[in-house]
Amino acid sequence: MRVRRGQLLHAYRGAAVCPVVDLAINGIDEAPLRCLIDTGAPGVRLPGSVAAALGVDLADVDPGPPHVIGGTETLLYDADVSLACAGVEWQATVSFCTPDFAGFGLAGLRGFFDKIHVSVDGYLQLVELEPHEDRLTRLGLDSTGHPQAELDRLADRVTAES
Repeated sequence: MRVRRGQLLHAYRGAAVCPVVDLAINGIDEAPLRCLIDTGAPGVRLPGSVAAALGVDLADVDPGPPHVIGGTETLLYDADVSLACAGVEWQATVSFCTPDFAGFGLAGLRGFFDKIHVSVDGYLQLVELEPHEDRLTRLGLDSTGHPQAELDRLADRVTAES
């Protein structure tokens, strides 16, 4: 799936062209949440103000320690949700941040990069998204990233030797 780099509007910095992804959360495909693709974010971070609209009740969730995101000190409330993009849907624990740090989310390492391979072309201003399983199959690799043919040859050799 190829997407053009999108604009994010930040209250302090104005509009900027950034690598972004629109994530559908809890099956709400009609209103995906725009997220900055952020290799520095340890997980998926979403504005706390959207939790109720996504069917997530944070009333009984204890917040984690404060974090500073984009210059805003926030409390993180973890919840399990369904995420979807690039034709694949998965379950992930995400953090809803209160107060909101921006009008967009962050697609980080756990919950996003562990499911989706991301390629950013700064020259063409394109972001390519591909589910890891599809990419491994296309490249002929097993789930650990090793060539499948090589593993098959090793298995045949071990079988022949025994």
